[in-house]
Amino acid sequence: MASGDYRARMSTPPYDPNQQYPQPGNPYGVPSSPGPYSADNPYVTPGYQSPTAYQAPGYQTPGSPPQGYAAPGYAAPGYAPGYQGAGYPPPYGYAVLPPSATTNTMAIMSLVFAFVFPPLGVVFGHMARKQIKERGEGGEGLATAGLIVGYIFTAFYVIGCAIWVIAVFFLASTAAAVTSIPTG
Repeated sequence: MASGDYRARMSTPPYDPNQQYPQPGNPYGVPSSPGPYSADNPYVTPGYQSPTAYQAPGYQTPGSPPQGYAAPGYAAPGYAPGYQGAGYPPPYGYAVLPPSATTNTMAIMSLVFAFVFPPLGVVFGHMARKQIKERGEGGEGLATAGLIVGYIFTAFYVIGCAIWVIAVFFLASTAAAVTSIPTG
């Protein structure tokens, strides 16, 4: 089989400018075809009437509940019976969260200064916890973390300073003992 035969089978037909192609219809008008709800459709429920093409805004079919409310005798989804609800509940799977509180600035500074200068981190942590209780702000976890890290690092600094002071006194006393050895 030659490669020309392959191209002949796989190519698209040439464009014919005289051929009439269907034009798209008006998307807002009434459909020209009978549509999926016509009588010749075998899947249509008997007695079903197709919806009207346009309904004026604000117009309501007599006997129907206002838009966004449940039918009479039925509760809106997610509400107790007898309560109609004010609109639709949130979609399934999405949690309704309260507005997030602002994070206390002192709580952030407490955690930062716990690593830079731990005693200041402890002071900021206590100030932040007091402000959070008074103002209802967020950041209690940050303030607590700043306090814990600040106390631990402060303890390390105090232990380190104590070891340094002991080492200085030990070396000073040893140096005094070494210089008192008679040379002779």
